[in-house]
Amino acid sequence: MRDPMPRIVVTVCAGVVALGVLAVFFRLMFARREPSCVHPAGERNIEVTLAALSSCARAAAERDDRVMVEHIEARVQGSDESHVRFKVDAIALDDHDVASLAIAMQQRIEEACDTMLGTPGTTARVCFLPSKTTAQTVEVSGE
Repeated sequence: MRDPMPRIVVTVCAGVVALGVLAVFFRLMFARREPSCVHPAGERNIEVTLAALSSCARAAAERDDRVMVEHIEARVQGSDESHVRFKVDAIALDDHDVASLAIAMQQRIEEACDTMLGTPGTTARVCFLPSKTTAQTVEVSGE
């Protein structure tokens, strides 16, 4: 007489795997794509790509010689896809008054992108990364 327990365990494992595959399939089929363009003032006939806005934001951020822009991330916000939010990672080459440097960069980015869009709809967040790296050397004895 064969024991039915291994058959039950295999059937349960196969059921769990099948449910996982089904969940991943439905998640991929019904996932919303992140928008790649902004519709200024909610106007559906006008599209401005995030790449163009990111380029404009980078140019505005790099106008000051005291900063080096490392990375810019843009995301579309709002139910009508009319707003864009920037996260700017930069390195301050001058350690004096970094707060005013960040505020000035934020204002330049928002003004330049709002001018490009023709309507207010830009928010920028500036994060300064560490500008100095330190290296530690440790001597190890030959024992």
